[in-house]
Amino acid sequence: MKPTIRPIVLLLISFLLLNGHAMAQRISFGLYAGEGILLEPMGLAELNFNTKQPLIFASQSVSILKQDQASAIIRITGRLDQEITASISASPTLDLNTSHIPLSIRFAYYNAGAASPSDNEIKATAIELPLGFSSFTFPFKKNLTGIPAPPPTPINSNYTSPQGTAYLVIYGNLGPVPSDAAAGYYNGDINIRVEYATN
Repeated sequence: MKPTIRPIVLLLISFLLLNGHAMAQRISFGLYAGEGILLEPMGLAELNFNTKQPLIFASQSVSILKQDQASAIIRITGRLDQEITASISASPTLDLNTSHIPLSIRFAYYNAGAASPSDNEIKATAIELPLGFSSFTFPFKKNLTGIPAPPPTPINSNYTSPQGTAYLVIYGNLGPVPSDAAAGYYNGDINIRVEYATN
């Protein structure tokens, strides 16, 4: 009887460990907007690397690219005549107790001014920032003339600025997974703060 029980127990343990690797490796967003700015996720409210690769094992890396369905889009709505500054902070790792998996996050922005761009259009034409950038300033609508835009009209009771919409695309790379990483649910946070530029 014992020889039969031992392989079943080992098989069960192996199965549980395999399931542990399959648990989600995801990052949630913390969104903070300055006065008069609205931030909202479009569809996905997190990056989930398991949507790209369901099982992630030791020594592997998984990348969510800008154009992938798993990349996340954040819509920014505010005064069209203003520039905005986005500041983004993310942990360099996803964590589970004392186990850590390296993480690098990338960003791109879309400000082409299209009324209702599709997710594919946003991701295909968003301007990628070099790796390492954590704060950047851009106008709500790209200036195609090359002439500097006029200064914004001061806020007063007789004037309401037209509203503009821009988008952030968030993606990145997880790994390589350390050989001693525990199986389980790794998570982390990305904090995104958007406010009107003060230059």
